[in-house]
Amino acid sequence: MFFTTSEVGEYFGSGFLATWLLATTTIITTFLFFRKKLLSAKQELDREIVGRKQAEEVLLLSQKRLKLLNTILTGVPLGMSVEQIIKNTIKELNRHFPDLKVGFSDIDNNGILTVIHSVEIENAPSLKGFVADLTAAPDYFFTLANGQKFIVEDVAKNQCLVSLASDILNVGNQAILEIPLRDSSSLIGVLGFYDSHPRNWSEYEINTITEVANYLIVAIRDIQSQEENKRIQVELRESEAFLRTLYEVAVARNFDFEQRIQYLLAMGCQTFSVEFGILARVKDNRYQVTVAQAPDNSLHAGYSIEMEQTLSCEVLDNDEPLVIGHSQNSPWCNHPGYLKFGMESYMGARVLVAGKVHSTLSFSSRKPRQQRFQNTYRELLKLMAQWVGSQIEREQAEQALKQQYNRALLLKQITNEVRRSLDT
Repeated sequence: MFFTTSEVGEYFGSGFLATWLLATTTIITTFLFFRKKLLSAKQELDREIVGRKQAEEVLLLSQKRLKLLNTILTGVPLGMSVEQIIKNTIKELNRHFPDLKVGFSDIDNNGILTVIHSVEIENAPSLKGFVADLTAAPDYFFTLANGQKFIVEDVAKNQCLVSLASDILNVGNQAILEIPLRDSSSLIGVLGFYDSHPRNWSEYEINTITEVANYLIVAIRDIQSQEENKRIQVELRESEAFLRTLYEVAVARNFDFEQRIQYLLAMGCQTFSVEFGILARVKDNRYQVTVAQAPDNSLHAGYSIEMEQTLSCEVLDNDEPLVIGHSQNSPWCNHPGYLKFGMESYMGARVLVAGKVHSTLSFSSRKPRQQRFQNTYRELLKLMAQWVGSQIEREQAEQALKQQYNRALLLKQITNEVRRSLDT
């Protein structure tokens, strides 16, 4: 049974009605107030829950990223090469991102990008060996060269890659995330994620590959420093051994001039890892072999050719040796000396006698160098050329002394004969 407001007023009186309306209004107001508070508290709780979930996700991703970095770091044994650490790194990245290709590229001085290491995914074209001329996409090239990340969500729609898009799409790359590895002076390489579909790269993916790239820079620097220290130690040991042997040759009494030079050439060929060692006389614009160390006897004592037909003609006016690691890929590829003899690697220096060019000393090979000639090799070659020059001066002095002695004997014989003839 319900009463209207007028009925309540008639039955209970107007005073009661006012009280009842006030109480009802107070209850409703209180209800609405607490309802608003409850809703606000619920919203705050929901935001806190969402915030905690986001924080947990960030923490989980951070732990996952740290685990990845730790896996890569602890998986690097002492003495691992740069190539091995790069392979190990992209392999671990692929384990954490199995739906993505992972690659490491090199960019040469001409702007040519080459993928040298990669981990592929099933049913996708191979990425290793992919080559692109980045000068055709200047914005792409300068972004990487300046040490900035390059992010593309859809290659087909990216304006920077218009000239390279077809080549990139042919290897199944529709999305690109690349981080350049750069030290203070040069670009070491490029570490990249690649997807076969358009992709909105997540903050986690960008941060992870960036941190891994930063780690790689430090690791590669450390390895290169270790390798450089080892190389210097090896060079020092080789130089010391070489100088000891050179001293033994210099003081050996049972060696004549040609034997000394022959031993020197053999020792140089072994030290520099080449097959040919030649001492050649320079006279009247001719190059004449004096002593040679050659596997096929193609260059032998007495062999003569115009000086301009040899690489050694380039050392006549220079105090420093000429050093070529790979002639075909150098400014000397069209030199007549290279075209004539086909020497891919070469080291040569002039030999001075009494301050004038007398000969040239050279070491060469028909194979290109796998590693550059060491700096100490230049100094050793200069030392050898100086020693050969001193030996030639000594030989000439001995020859001149012998001639003077023989002339003195001949003069004495003539004088004695004249005396005897006058006495008779």
